[in-house]
Amino acid sequence: MLESEQGEVYTVFKTRKILFIFIATLCGSLGPLAANIFLPSIEVFQHVFHTSKQAINGTISMFMFVIAFAPLFLSLWSDNYGRRPLLLSSLSVYLIANILILTLPPNIIAFYIFRAFQGFGASNLAVGVGVIADISEPKNRAKAISYYMIGPQMGPVFGPMLGMVGARFSWRYNFIILSIFGGISLILVFFFLPETLRTIVGNGSDSSQKIIVPFSSRKANDLQAILNKPKRPGIMLYLRLCINRPVLLCAVSGGLAFSCFYAVTVSFSEALTNVYGFDVLHVCLAYIAPGVALVLGSIIFGILSDLLRKQDTLKYGIESRFKLQIACLLPFLGAVISFGWVVQSSGHFAYVILLTFLVAFLVSGILITNTTYLSELSRNQPASYVAFGNLIRNMGAAVFVACVNPMTNKVGYGWGFTIYALTCSVSFIFSILVLMFGSHWREALNRDTESVSEKDFQSAS
Repeated sequence: MLESEQGEVYTVFKTRKILFIFIATLCGSLGPLAANIFLPSIEVFQHVFHTSKQAINGTISMFMFVIAFAPLFLSLWSDNYGRRPLLLSSLSVYLIANILILTLPPNIIAFYIFRAFQGFGASNLAVGVGVIADISEPKNRAKAISYYMIGPQMGPVFGPMLGMVGARFSWRYNFIILSIFGGISLILVFFFLPETLRTIVGNGSDSSQKIIVPFSSRKANDLQAILNKPKRPGIMLYLRLCINRPVLLCAVSGGLAFSCFYAVTVSFSEALTNVYGFDVLHVCLAYIAPGVALVLGSIIFGILSDLLRKQDTLKYGIESRFKLQIACLLPFLGAVISFGWVVQSSGHFAYVILLTFLVAFLVSGILITNTTYLSELSRNQPASYVAFGNLIRNMGAAVFVACVNPMTNKVGYGWGFTIYALTCSVSFIFSILVLMFGSHWREALNRDTESVSEKDFQSAS
C-alpha cells in the first residue's frame, strides 16, 4: 500500500489505482472532446440547421462558457459530498443531452439548450483531479496527474480528427461518438469507481460503492477528522482564491500558456488546409504529431516534476515544481513565435508540424506543473482549486481563439503569434515569483487560518 510522507498508509487503493486513473482520464476527456469534435463540420451544421455560421459559432462559445464556469460549482460539491455522486449525475446529463441532440429533428434553439447541458455534464476535469489527489500522495502526484492529463489534452487534437471523419458522413456521427464515450464512462464509474473523497472515506478503508456516502458515516473522532470535515459549499472560496497570490499567479501563468497552445492547435488545421493545400485525410494524419507530443510530454514531465519536488523540497517546498515550468516556458514561447512566421512565409510544412509538436510537448510540462501544484495547495479542496485554474484557462482560450482569425487576417500569422507569445511571457515572471516567494506566501496564509481551525476544534469538542 502507498504510504504518506509521515509513514502512514496513504491509500488502500494501490491495486486499483491504474483503473481509477483510467476512468478519471476518460471522464476528463469528454469536455475537450465535445468542444472540438465538430469544428471541421461547422459548414455542415450551418446547412442542417438553416442558420448562419455566426449562430453555429455561438454554440461553441456558449459551450466553452459552460465548461469554464460549471466546474466551479461541481468541484465545490465534490470536495464536500463526494466524487462519485457528482460524476454519476454529470455523466448522466452528458449522455442524455447527446442522445437528444442525436435523435430529435434539427432545431437551433434546442441545439443551444442541449449544448449547454452537454457542457455542464462534461465539466469533470477538476473532479477527476480530485480523484487523483485522493489516491495519490503529494510527492508522487505529478506522475499520476500526467497520465490523467493525457485525456483532456487530447481533446483539442483528436476532436477535430474525429470531426473531420464525421464531416464526410453525417452530422449525427459526432454525437454518436460522444454518446459512446459518455456511456462507457458512466458504466465504468457506476460499477468500478467507489467513493474516494478522503474526508468521507479516509484512505479508502471506509470506501463504499453507494452513490452517496454522508460524512457522518465516518468512524473518526480525532482532531484531524474534525479539522478535515468539509464546510458547506460556498462560492466565496473562489473570491478568496482571487487574492491568494500563489493560486492566482499559478492559474494565470498556466492559463496564458494553454491559450497560446489552443490558438496554435486551431490555426494548425486552417494553415495546413489554406496555405499548404492539405485534404482532410492528410490534416488528420498531421494531428498525430501533437497528439504523440502530448502523451510523451505528460509522461516525461510528470516524472521530472516529482523528482524536482523530492530533491528540492527543503529549499523551495512544493514550489520546486515551478523549475520545470520555467524551463519549458522559454522554448515554448520561441516555438509559438516560430510557428507563426513559418506559416506566414509558407515554409516547408514539415517545419510547421515539427513546431506544433514542440508547442504541444512543452505545454505538457507547464500544465502538469500547474495542475499538480494547485491540487497540493489544499488538502481538503483540491478539485475546487483546480477548477479555479480551469476557469482561467478556458476563459483565456476562448479569448485567444476568438481573436486569432481577425488578428492573423490583419497583421499576419507571424506578428499575430508574436503578440500572443509576448502576452504569454508574463507567465515567465509569474512562475519565478511563485518559485521564490510561494512558500512564504503559503506560510503567511496558514498562520492566518490556523487559529480559526483550532477554534473549530474546540467548539466541536
